[in-house]
Amino acid sequence: MIFLSHNHKDKSLIGPIADTLAEVFGQDKIFYDDWSIQPGEGIINKMNEGLKDCEFFFFFVSKNSLGSKMVELEWQNALLKATKGQVKVIPVKIDDCLMPDIILQTRYIDVFGYGIENGLRQIIDIINGKNTYQKESKTY
Repeated sequence: MIFLSHNHKDKSLIGPIADTLAEVFGQDKIFYDDWSIQPGEGIINKMNEGLKDCEFFFFFVSKNSLGSKMVELEWQNALLKATKGQVKVIPVKIDDCLMPDIILQTRYIDVFGYGIENGLRQIIDIINGKNTYQKESKTY
């Protein structure tokens, strides 16, 4: 399971990423609140199920997500699971926010600095177990 942790204010960026990942891996493999939590279902219960089953936890770090207590609960629980080797936590920086100190030791995907196409390629490579490095073509 691939868990996409984000704040609802960042949906315009996260939605297309979720859609692309669903096309590549299947919607049933992605925990994305828009389709993973249906009307009448308990939000916390469904999030707990998604966190329990996830192998990859993508934390979309933004000023919005850092200001959200719900997102904070998600990523802190994912970090705890990561210390036990139960999940891989991958931060994805999507604006000019400051990364939380506890996450600074982890290399993150920089969508803000390098664009959504580069970030999406890296996300897919990580899930597929590929090295994310790509040589830049430069002219001298």
